[in-house]
Amino acid sequence: MNGLLAHLDVGRALLALLISVVLFAVVRGEENPTNIGSFDVPVEILDRPPGLVIVESPSNPTARIAVSAPRELWPGLRPDNFRAVASLSSARVGTGQYRVDVDHPDPRVGVLSVSPSEISVRLDQEVATTVPVRLDRGGSVPAGYEAGEAEIDPINVAITGPAAIVKEIAGVAVGVRLDGVTVDVDGRYTPNPIDAEGQTVSIEGRGVLLTPPAVRVRIPVAQQLGYRTVGVQPHVVGVVQSGFVIEGVSAEPSAVTIVGAPRALSEVNFAQTEEVDVSDVNTTLTRQVSVVVPDGVSVVQQGTARVT
Repeated sequence: MNGLLAHLDVGRALLALLISVVLFAVVRGEENPTNIGSFDVPVEILDRPPGLVIVESPSNPTARIAVSAPRELWPGLRPDNFRAVASLSSARVGTGQYRVDVDHPDPRVGVLSVSPSEISVRLDQEVATTVPVRLDRGGSVPAGYEAGEAEIDPINVAITGPAAIVKEIAGVAVGVRLDGVTVDVDGRYTPNPIDAEGQTVSIEGRGVLLTPPAVRVRIPVAQQLGYRTVGVQPHVVGVVQSGFVIEGVSAEPSAVTIVGAPRALSEVNFAQTEEVDVSDVNTTLTRQVSVVVPDGVSVVQQGTARVT
C-alpha cells in the first residue's frame, strides 16, 4: 500500500512539473510572442572549383527569406545579420542549380523559407593563351605634319577565361585617332578583343581577363619643312646730309631662299635687312648686313646682303 502511494506521489509531482513548464511557456509566449517577417539578402557564390570559371550567373543575386524570431529580437534584426551562400564545391562544366543556404548567429532566429531556393550558374574550363596586338590608326595629322611608325608595348596580350570564349579571340585591337594631332602620341589604350574576321568579341561580364589591361602606343609626329624664295628689302634709316638725296637702294642678293614650317612660311612676303643708317651721308654707301627673318624661319646658305 505504501509503495502504491509513493508511485502516486511521484506521478503527481511529474504532472505538476509538466503543467508548470507548459504554463511557463504559455505565459512566456504571451509576454514575448514569436513574430514572422522577411528580408532581402544578397547571395554569395563561393567555392568555385580550381580550373573552372563562371560564364553565366545572376547579376548581384538576392534571396527573400522568411524569418521567425521572438518579438524582443526584431528591433535588432537587419538583412546584414544573415548570410546567404551558394556553394559551387560540387560544380562541373556546364549549367547547374545550386542551393542557397541561409544562417544567423542567434539560434532563436529561424529561417522558414528561402526564395529562390536555388540559383543557376554556368561554368566552363578556364584556359589561357597569348594573342597579338593590332593597331588601328584613324584620321590624319594636319597639313605640314607627318606621323611616323608606331611603337606598341607589349606587342602581345595574355588572355585567360572560359574556353568557349577564349577560342573565339584571335587578337586584340587598339584604336588611335590622329585628326588634329601636332605632337607625339604617347598614351595607354584599352585593347579590344577581336575574332579572325576583325569583329569585336564581347567579354564584359564573361569572366575574361586581359593581361596587361592597357597597351602603350607611341607615334612620333613631326612638322614638315617647306622652302620659299622671297625678295630682300633693305631697311634704311636716318637722313642724308642736307642737299643730298637717295637716288636708289639695292641689295645683293636681291632674293633669298628661306626654310621653315609651311604655316610660318606663308606669313613671310619678304626678308628685311638689318638697319642701314644713312645719317649725314653725302656719298654712295655700301654695307654688308644680315638678313632678318621671323622666328621659325631661317635663310638657306647666305644670311647676309650687300646694300648699296
